[in-house]
Amino acid sequence: MFVIDFGLRYSGTQFIQSIQLFSPIAVLCIQKKSTMQKSLVIKGSQAQVSKAQQAFNGLVKKIEKLQHAIQQNSKLLDEKMRFYNSEMVQVERALLEAKKEIVKDLYKAFKSKLYKGREKSLLRSIISNHLDDIAEEEELDEEMQEIFKGVEKMDYQFMKAMELDKHKEALEEIFKMYGFDVNADAFGSAKSKEDLLKESFKMMNDFERKHEEMNKEKPARKKTKKQLESEVKAQQKEELRSKNIGHVYKQLAKMFHPDLEPDPAKKIEKEELMKQLTIAYESKDLHTLLRLELEYIHKEENNAANLSEEKLKIYNEVLKEQVAELESELHMLPMHPQYTALHAFVPWPQNIVNLNLVHEKLLLDSMLRKMKKAIENLRGAASEAAEQIQKLLKQFEGFE
Repeated sequence: MFVIDFGLRYSGTQFIQSIQLFSPIAVLCIQKKSTMQKSLVIKGSQAQVSKAQQAFNGLVKKIEKLQHAIQQNSKLLDEKMRFYNSEMVQVERALLEAKKEIVKDLYKAFKSKLYKGREKSLLRSIISNHLDDIAEEEELDEEMQEIFKGVEKMDYQFMKAMELDKHKEALEEIFKMYGFDVNADAFGSAKSKEDLLKESFKMMNDFERKHEEMNKEKPARKKTKKQLESEVKAQQKEELRSKNIGHVYKQLAKMFHPDLEPDPAKKIEKEELMKQLTIAYESKDLHTLLRLELEYIHKEENNAANLSEEKLKIYNEVLKEQVAELESELHMLPMHPQYTALHAFVPWPQNIVNLNLVHEKLLLDSMLRKMKKAIENLRGAASEAAEQIQKLLKQFEGFE
């Protein structure tokens, strides 16, 4: 995006980057928000704590740290979105409308005989850049489309169709990079960039489903002894994992059931605990189940030390998986669609966590003031209009 005399602003993640991010790898699971409480660790002297117990403690601490980071980042990003919606949306709308007015005034100058050669070429470029910016935000209206045709010597809708074809070809290359044989014609039904994103996501899901079906249909090869042993171990691990998760859940459900609590205050507390318990059980969140078990049943900080080595090994495997999921969740959080509006201010979505929107708001306000002043000059006396246009031409030439 290019803005003359009114400051610079990044126009947002480009389409191809969006396609690369819009993949099954980027499917978000950002619904869980755990409430951090007392740390679940096995206590004892260094000599008393086994390697499995040390690993358990390390994983627990990592999970709690990641959960805290996700909580903090979610809160921070939600605050940024509230600020954006309340303080910046109207300013951006005003900037867009001001830009349209500048385009109209510059187009009048472009059509006049006052500007020729290099100056006329620069005017065309400035108008073209502003039209691109407007088109990024909304569909060009009839008046803007006529101006587009006047400076580009091309129909706007025809240009959009050509641009869409280029995006389809780019998508074809991206799919080929990942080993998928896709022809650009497969996106024929898509009428916009948004349609292409949706179609790409659908195609990726179809490819995955077909791949799974093909794998199921393949004749089973004779498995090696090592593979068989690995499968048995994995099955035992899953059985023990489900058994322990189910066992802890049933135990806690009896303790937390609000209908069995006569004390009104404790009844409310148990209703909340029961909600946490159900969410943890449904998402197989072993860490939360263990924490609840430790805090509300045994009431002993070192209760985890009573876990057998075999159970600890299983728990450690489950906790490792949870660490990986939480790391992915933390990384993908800024890319959630609900924060898309903030992506326009940074080169990469992950950067919005550190985005200073107060500073960005000041820049937008300054930009709007300059644009309004430019419109006033362009519509003032002939000498003021000419001076303003010369100023814009010099600035644009300096950025080329």
